[in-house]
Amino acid sequence: MSVKTTMENKFEIEGPSAPSLPKIARLAISGILTGDELDVDGVEDLRLVVSEMVNVALDSEADRIKLRFELSETLINLELFGMNPKRNSENDLANRIFQTLLADFEINQNEDVVTIKGSYFFNR
Repeated sequence: MSVKTTMENKFEIEGPSAPSLPKIARLAISGILTGDELDVDGVEDLRLVVSEMVNVALDSEADRIKLRFELSETLINLELFGMNPKRNSENDLANRIFQTLLADFEINQNEDVVTIKGSYFFNR
């Protein structure tokens, strides 16, 4: 498992698929946003979103998972890449969560990768 900051406002988590990864993703997003004067509801929304993103990749039985966060003044862009998925990752609950909490989102899957992208607007 590796966590790195690619720039001051960009963060990345990458590692092999593991049942502990949703918890790690939730902790990472909380840590990134702590002290950023965000409202508690926004942080909790994002914890749920990143957890569901990782769960979709785990459901697809991807070998490796990469999760990226990019922060701007009022927006966070989220991207997840699940490498070498072995099965379809349809998840109605995750889709409803993404539709409800994200300004926009897309899920794509082919034989090489499952990709989930979305944006979240927040109040400071």
